[in-house]
Amino acid sequence: LLEEFLDRLPEIEPRTKVAIAQCLPYGQRLTYWPLRGVLYRLVGLSDDAKQHEVRAAIRAWLQASGMEALDREVELLAATVGAGETEVSDRSALLAAWRTFFEIAAQRSPLVLVFEDLHWSSDSLLDLFEFVMQPRGELPLLMIALTRPELLDRRPTWGGGRRNYISISLEPLTDADT
Repeated sequence: LLEEFLDRLPEIEPRTKVAIAQCLPYGQRLTYWPLRGVLYRLVGLSDDAKQHEVRAAIRAWLQASGMEALDREVELLAATVGAGETEVSDRSALLAAWRTFFEIAAQRSPLVLVFEDLHWSSDSLLDLFEFVMQPRGELPLLMIALTRPELLDRRPTWGGGRRNYISISLEPLTDADT
């Protein structure tokens, strides 16, 4: 379903940016690693960018959005993806920095964020995702979380009570259907 949606998206809204975060089976040890691909895609970095290049690109991207007092946001975003000079100790500031980052991206052009295999993610990434699911204001932002039912064992209230939240539960195909 996701592939079909993404294939048709350019016909619906050609300006839309799509960023995909792929959670890995060993995601509990790589807390925010899935956000690396999202940040690199939106900021325009190659996968082999050096740490100083990542920080410079984040700074330039935020400055182009008119954001002031960037040092803290640059460091928080960079540290999250392994390119920071310091460790992140202020969790609420980290969550706010990512929400602001996604909001700025959506203001620039319609944005679709996809989190694949979210059931493998760390609890910290789940917290961040739930936090950014509540943007401040009306934005052309669609967040899609693909997960297995196991996520509900860890987070029984996942998504519940969220504004504009829709959950689709799909049963596995039978052998005959496959």
